[in-house]
Amino acid sequence: MRKLFTIICLVAAAGFARADDAVQVGGVADGKQLQFTPAIQQKLADDSIQLLASCSVSSLQSTNTYDWPDVKRASYLTVRFAKPATVELPIAKVKVEVQEMVISLPLYSAIIRVSSNHGTSYFTKFTPETFYKLEATLKEAQKP
Repeated sequence: MRKLFTIICLVAAAGFARADDAVQVGGVADGKQLQFTPAIQQKLADDSIQLLASCSVSSLQSTNTYDWPDVKRASYLTVRFAKPATVELPIAKVKVEVQEMVISLPLYSAIIRVSSNHGTSYFTKFTPETFYKLEATLKEAQKP
């Protein structure tokens, strides 16, 4: 009986530990809330990180010149990490600990706003490959 209880406790603890590491992805498109399954959320987060890492223009200095609520008045995708995601930015040759990303939609004209260990910054001019990958994942996620 004690073994069974211990096993149940270990399984529950492992589940809670994974929940703490979970990423939260959501947003709004054309005035409608975007909701995704956990698997799609992880894929969107991975694709978003790749998009960010491919950017060739940034304001890596702490800008704090924009207000997050203002950013979220139009269509956007938001990615929040329970534990900051480390992203290496080739343009600045620096690693950034990303806490939250807000990607404006539509993607073809997107600006990525990031809250990180460097403050709040924006990024743009990503590679076509990463754009198409994230766009395909978003389309897949929105299929009925």
